[in-house]
Amino acid sequence: MNFSKMILTCILLIQIFNYATAQNDKRYSSKEEDAYYDSVKTTWVHKEFIPVSIELAKKIPYDFIKVTKVNEPSLYNPKQVFSTYWDSIMVAQKEDMKDFTKFDSIMQTIEKEKIGDIPKMSIIKQEKLGEKWAILYTDSKYDDFIYGGWGYWIALSENNGKTWKHYYTGLTENCHYFFKRNSVIPLWKDSGTIQIESVVVHQVSEVSHPIPAEFELIQDSLAVMMDISSIIKDSDNDGLTDIAENKMMLNPNNNDTDGDGIIDSLDKNPRFKSIKTDKSIIYEVLIEKFRPNKKGEMDIDLAKPLCFKRNKEDSLFMDFESVYIFITDDKELQGLNLQNSTMIIMTSKEYEGYKLKYPSHFIKCDYSKMYKCDKKVNTFKINTSELTGGSSYIVRKTKKGWKIMMLSSWIS
Repeated sequence: MNFSKMILTCILLIQIFNYATAQNDKRYSSKEEDAYYDSVKTTWVHKEFIPVSIELAKKIPYDFIKVTKVNEPSLYNPKQVFSTYWDSIMVAQKEDMKDFTKFDSIMQTIEKEKIGDIPKMSIIKQEKLGEKWAILYTDSKYDDFIYGGWGYWIALSENNGKTWKHYYTGLTENCHYFFKRNSVIPLWKDSGTIQIESVVVHQVSEVSHPIPAEFELIQDSLAVMMDISSIIKDSDNDGLTDIAENKMMLNPNNNDTDGDGIIDSLDKNPRFKSIKTDKSIIYEVLIEKFRPNKKGEMDIDLAKPLCFKRNKEDSLFMDFESVYIFITDDKELQGLNLQNSTMIIMTSKEYEGYKLKYPSHFIKCDYSKMYKCDKKVNTFKINTSELTGGSSYIVRKTKKGWKIMMLSSWIS
């Protein structure tokens, strides 16, 4: 599904769901749910946003990074979210943007314009060095692009673009480097080092979607140099670099962190061994976005193994391959057996320390406990949220297993 159609479809669906929400909520009221939210209201105190210190923003985050001075820096443009390629398309098609059909056609064209398998709109800078070819680009796989920022990645080819390998740098846009898309210095400093012009910024306002955060320039005229051997290092040879494993809270020296017999790069829940229970299956269905039947219901037969087949049309964010984070102290939910969605699960205590170390982390998903519905037998309510939207589901016990239906949905 292309971006413009996705937005229109979401709006139409939300209008339909919201129309029925008021009546449905009365039918499925839950005193247990009300009591929970009443108990946590005291914690809902809005804290004033405090920017990180200038000293912390200037601190070099990894030992494989070096920063030097640039004498004649290129212009810093904080509003340039995507590449100069994207800007040129938008300027050339300014009038067509007012026409939905033409805009839809433009978006489809942009999605297909790639170097290797990287969309041109995501490329910051690319350059060849003999047979070597490097592309510095942005991607959302390991970063929350709305509340954190786009992650910085490097694609490398040793054979002039015939094959590519992709590596996460561990850096996130605006946290605290912003790589200049109009950088004039060579991307290759030498055969083992990538460099890019950059500034140091710090966030001075929080995200209030759809209003993005604001950033203040702290230091300009810099070049960030990154050692390639450190970025591609994979100590346990499991297909995940040490940088990625550290961010996932995995053991970079053990290719099977949870000891379940599945190597970390293939494990969809790499921190905890899977535990199959009637309850965990419900959450697996919600996370994997199991397709409903013609009645809009999802029937789960506990006697049959679940198989989640996902088409591109099922993905809210098209071709974006993202790793998610889920915070829970429920041991049944920690042992989710996932087939498609990679989920980094951690306890609430672990998360408190984690978000200090990684202020920009994976897309966070929230799944509430199962609240008993007052006027229904063996019927429960689950609330979910992800990025800028969420849903409420009704879960009913059946003779064969469970029946799930969406009660309401919202988006901000």
